[in-house]
Amino acid sequence: MDQFSFNHLNDTEFEQFGYDLLVALGFSSVNWRKGTGLATSPADSGRDLECQLIQRRIDDEPYVERWFVECKHYQKGVPVDALTGALAWASSERPDTLLIIASNFLSNSTKDYIDKYNANNKPTYKIVIWERPKLEKLTATHSLLLKKYRLSGDYPFLALLHPSHIACLQDMPINTLKYFLDCLDELPPEKRDAMFGTAYLFLIQPRYRKAVTGKETMAELEIDRVDYAAFKQRCHQIIQTGMMSGLLLTYLIITFTLNELFGLGDTTKIDDNVTSMAHAAKFFQSQIEKRPQEKDHLEKMVANAQHHQKEIPARIKANYSLYCYFCENVLEKLRMEKYLRKCEPPADQEQEYEDAVQFYRKELE
Repeated sequence: MDQFSFNHLNDTEFEQFGYDLLVALGFSSVNWRKGTGLATSPADSGRDLECQLIQRRIDDEPYVERWFVECKHYQKGVPVDALTGALAWASSERPDTLLIIASNFLSNSTKDYIDKYNANNKPTYKIVIWERPKLEKLTATHSLLLKKYRLSGDYPFLALLHPSHIACLQDMPINTLKYFLDCLDELPPEKRDAMFGTAYLFLIQPRYRKAVTGKETMAELEIDRVDYAAFKQRCHQIIQTGMMSGLLLTYLIITFTLNELFGLGDTTKIDDNVTSMAHAAKFFQSQIEKRPQEKDHLEKMVANAQHHQKEIPARIKANYSLYCYFCENVLEKLRMEKYLRKCEPPADQEQEYEDAVQFYRKELE
């Protein structure tokens, strides 16, 4: 897994990254002071970028902030003298905010200098600092930036893997069904249903009645109950009928749920998904004149695509939080069974347990 780094960029490329990042974060009127985008461009008079940020007051009235942005590309700590020009220009022009974007870190002496500068001069503007760790968080949901500037290798999603997930890639837990269900019993019902809802459907395989109005949801058409109690009952039925062992069933449920949650919560897909929905809305809009008899339906499709386009970022971020919750509150407990032995397998299953553990570990290797 490649470390998040800007060391492979030159100064001009790092400024270009700063420009693209501000646009991606919703800043407007972003102006690159170099003008030509070349390293030989004229001096920037103390700041590399100017932009605006629309904020809202407590009464929801919008107002515009003016930001000056200085991009500092150093492989070591940014020295004090690298910022004096930006501070002088900001003191003269008085923006609302002076943003320092550092490809790595500000040196300790520079941070001390800024603290004393704020205390002694009490500038009318705010000084905001974005160092590499902050930049990594800000770009985590912008796959286009990650790819364009080669910041996280070919697989940027690897940086999102939870430590418990990584540990399972090396040593996936093999759990008895009883221990697994005991762990699930302790979870808040809403969290449990959100994490295992798809597993409920796959195991229960509910029957559905025919739609009458065409507006019914899938849940409203279900004949069979789909909930945690029915899921537990179905798990026991599978074991009792000999379809598979409890160890295998538990392993399949865990790995399926883990992969699904990470896939749904992969924040590096946000840009691609938003772009896809924007293209879908544009396509449906283009079809309205060509297919006037379907106008109402197509207009609904446009509105639906635009709605999804807006809610994609929040939904994927919420799914990523759910993935992390699963890793911390389910995976961690499951990995402890072999140590805690809270649920010893019956004597007649001990050999089956050991055989299954050895089999799956070999497969994972």
